[in-house]
Amino acid sequence: MTETIHGVKYTTRYPFYRAAADSLALADFAPARGSIADLGCGAGLIGLILCAREPGCRVTGFELLSEAVAEAQENAAASGLSGRFSAVCRDLRDLSSLPAGCFDAAVSNPPYHPASGGRSTDALRDRARCAAFLPPDALCAAAARLVRMGGDFSLVCPARLLAVYFAALQAAGFSPKHLRFVRHRADASASLALISARRGGGAGLEIQPDQIVTDPDGSETAAWRAVCDR
Repeated sequence: MTETIHGVKYTTRYPFYRAAADSLALADFAPARGSIADLGCGAGLIGLILCAREPGCRVTGFELLSEAVAEAQENAAASGLSGRFSAVCRDLRDLSSLPAGCFDAAVSNPPYHPASGGRSTDALRDRARCAAFLPPDALCAAAARLVRMGGDFSLVCPARLLAVYFAALQAAGFSPKHLRFVRHRADASASLALISARRGGGAGLEIQPDQIVTDPDGSETAAWRAVCDR
């Protein structure tokens, strides 16, 4: 099934690469300018939305799974964005395989789920979504390798893991600069945290207004419909 989201024609045969709330929220939150590395790009959704939003933006996706790299390239071609989006197969834990300081910014919807313990398609899902394949410290070290000094790294994580990702960012030389929470309802606990951090940045954190998904009557808010292009 092909979806059109913010001008991107997006197709994936894998349910764990669907256009989910975390990816769409990050694509809305992250700035789109200059050269951007998408860490764990999957089938390319976030990077392609950034390219579609800003004509001057160029994105390189780094992805462990060759199956996802192929889908990302196909989605770029279908969306007319092959000239500004590319994807390569890399293990982000191997820093020596990554170019040093070549990007103005990075984005990531990292794998943060526990292992399923299953076989066949579950094994593929684990490699795509399980935190053991790219823990927070390895993710942030990869971002520090790829992004120039003064560049930004934007990511999404479960709100309950915010302290873990803050610590990993700071250990890798990033200073958190912007934070936004996503809540299902205005009175609910935060489900997701959106973080933008600067490599070599100083102190000072801006906490942005929350992103609320539903109104009190259960319908989606206008702001969330805009995020999802509905």
